Amino acid sequence: MQQEGVQPNPVPFVGVLNACTNITAVEEGRYAHELLFQSGCYSDVFVGNNLVDMYAECGSVEDAQIVFNKMPSKDTVTWTAMILAHVNCMQGMKALKSISTYARGRATKLSYFCGAAECMCQ
Repeated sequence: MQQEGVQPNPVPFVGVLNACTNITAVEEGRYAHELLFQSGCYSDVFVGNNLVDMYAECGSVEDAQIVFNKMPSKDTVTWTAMILAHVNCMQGMKALKSISTYARGRATKLSYFCGAAECMCQ
C-alpha cells in the first residue's frame, strides 16, 4: 500500500492484527501498531479493540492496558476485552476493578458474567 501511495484505512490493519493474534506474534503486532499510529487510523474504536485483544491474547496485558487507557472512546467490546485480559492472566483484582468501573451506572449481564467468571478463577 505504502509503495503505491495508497492511504491506509483501518480495515487492512485489523486483518493484520487478527493474524498476529491467531499466531501470537506480538512483535509483528507491535510493528502494525506503530504503522497504525503513523497512518492516523489509531483513534478508531474498532482498531483500538483489536489492539487491546491482540496484546492480551499475546500475553502482554501491560501493553493492552496502555492501549486501553489511551483510547479516546471505549465501547462494550473494549471493556470486555480488557476485563477478559485480566481474567486470563489471573489478575483477579484488576478484572474486578475494571468491572466495577464499567458497570458504574450501567449494570449489564456482561458485568455479572465477567464477575462470576472471575470468582470461579480464584
